[in-house]
Amino acid sequence: MARLERGQGPPTAAEAHARGWRPTADGPVDPGVVTTDPHPGEEVSYGPGMPVVAEWRRRALADLQTERVRRELLRWVRRVLTLGLWWR
Repeated sequence: MARLERGQGPPTAAEAHARGWRPTADGPVDPGVVTTDPHPGEEVSYGPGMPVVAEWRRRALADLQTERVRRELLRWVRRVLTLGLWWR
């Protein structure tokens, strides 16, 4: 976590293993790689960084929902202004 906060990037696999983080057999191999989909046993792989990963996933979902609303509004405005010619 401290390495990430200092802006030095994620720890290498060797550093992660030295700190005691062990990926599970069915979890991600490298604790420095975070995916948008949860994996079984990832709490063990990510260790103390798991709350940050969870926050990044809620914020990413909220951003996606906001973008969807914005696109739907733009589509509606475009449809009204072009009298339905931009339906598709």
